[in-house]
Amino acid sequence: MMLVENVSNEIVAQGNNWIIIGEGLLDEDEYEDKTKWSDHSIMIPLLFDFYHGIELLVKGFLIARDSEESGHDIKELCDRFKEIYSDEEDSNSFLNKYTNEICIPPILKEFLAANGLKFGNLYEAFRYPLDLKFQREKTYQNLMYKGINGLEFFHELKRDIEKIRYSAVKLGRSLEPIER
Repeated sequence: MMLVENVSNEIVAQGNNWIIIGEGLLDEDEYEDKTKWSDHSIMIPLLFDFYHGIELLVKGFLIARDSEESGHDIKELCDRFKEIYSDEEDSNSFLNKYTNEICIPPILKEFLAANGLKFGNLYEAFRYPLDLKFQREKTYQNLMYKGINGLEFFHELKRDIEKIRYSAVKLGRSLEPIER
């Protein structure tokens, strides 16, 4: 989560540029250097890391309550977390925002719609560019080349992760050790 927070912060600080205007032509290395903090360069691994972070965070708290944690279905894991930790408003609000298909940010909704996917396929879509039968390639254009229009997503993501980190630390410190 810290990686995603830091990268989001850098994307905002650098302006999410993908068009560079200047004197003369840039060579490939110069363009890469000037756009290394742009959504078109790092959005897919960033979102993969983000959802992997959610999975690990939730699994950790499920294990802390001696709950069976199994599988990689983020929605199911988050639903179990919300059931066990129902009074954790900040954490549950965060999980709802990023794992409930109705509430997820527009950029993610657009990606799902463009690829004919449901939320349950989102995490997998960041791991594999093709469907499991290797017949249909996913399109990632909806997630990239947002320029200044994408900055709000990264600003919110950074702020939301910062908030969930504080919530998770507070919750973790409140838990009693479990004898196994």
